[in-house]
Amino acid sequence: METLVEMVIKYKDDGLELEAGFYLEHKRSMATILFNDTQTFHSEIKKIAACIVPFEYGLYPPKNIDDNAKRLEFIKRKATQLLETSSNYHHTRLQGRTSNFAHPALKKICLTVYYCTSVKSLHQFVEFQASVPIKVLALVTTIICHILMTFKKHGVAKNETLCGEEVKVAYDNLTCLINQVWSDDYHGSKLDKMLQDWAKAGM
Repeated sequence: METLVEMVIKYKDDGLELEAGFYLEHKRSMATILFNDTQTFHSEIKKIAACIVPFEYGLYPPKNIDDNAKRLEFIKRKATQLLETSSNYHHTRLQGRTSNFAHPALKKICLTVYYCTSVKSLHQFVEFQASVPIKVLALVTTIICHILMTFKKHGVAKNETLCGEEVKVAYDNLTCLINQVWSDDYHGSKLDKMLQDWAKAGM
């Protein structure tokens, strides 16, 4: 409902008018359409992330492992390690320095989803033009975690819905970590600069 109210305000700010009584009569159905569209959009992010994640995180076994069960076990172990060490969103450069929430997979997914050439691309909106919004970073990081959880469980990508509570816990934890980084003078400004650079690359 909050997003719908914002959209109605923007509509009026753009000099357009809603028919008298239209909002009050149809706000619930408008919110339902908006919610369904949001869910579809999240699914699109998941589809793109599912293609990027295995390659960016090296979720494939060495060629010398030819037994299928051992191959799956290797992938499960690797996904587990990524989830346990938080290396699924940090990026360690050649000099050994680690940057928070700078993993190339995060950047690729953000640019592919939010800064694409589609007419529905969100980079046409002001809040995406100066920087990748922090909530976008949290959402994409959570989706990556969701995909890694699937690899940890099955050893292969599966289009399954994990427990809602499990995903919510992951989102809350990641949001908390992002906020910790954001509130740090040095690391926060570094993250801010990085997200601005991503948006600039997308534009």
